[in-house]
Amino acid sequence: MSLLRWLLVLGLVVWVGALAAKSLRADELADKFEKRKFQPREGATLLYRFLKPAKTEPGKTYPLVLFLHGAGERGDDNDKPLIHGVRTFATEEFLAKYPCYVVVPQCPTNKKWSDVDWSSSKVVFPDQESETALLVMQCLDGLEKEFPIDKTR
Repeated sequence: MSLLRWLLVLGLVVWVGALAAKSLRADELADKFEKRKFQPREGATLLYRFLKPAKTEPGKTYPLVLFLHGAGERGDDNDKPLIHGVRTFATEEFLAKYPCYVVVPQCPTNKKWSDVDWSSSKVVFPDQESETALLVMQCLDGLEKEFPIDKTR
């Protein structure tokens, strides 16, 4: 086998190994973020992941971080939103230094966070929030009643 072929095979092995390592890290993340479902009425469902502070103190409130994923993580599996961007929040170091709640909702496949025509050369935001954005806000309102969340941050 030529040197070029060996290098291609080696590159492929490294690439596959990196993908496998990424999957393992994603599985570890999935264990830290609780799977939840918000269903305020029939036909309206928001899947989301929820991370709580490592420990909380009675009488103290904690910030809430809302993480909205990109278009590639839309769906109904409640796993894809953990692929990009939330890893840091789940580390022991981060949770110890910055105790907070993290909400990672999943936008349904054929929906958007904002009903904007992104293909247009002039982006115009609608006067009203999208159905999905409204569900997210209602979900956050419910979490504020259930957990000691600091509403001023």
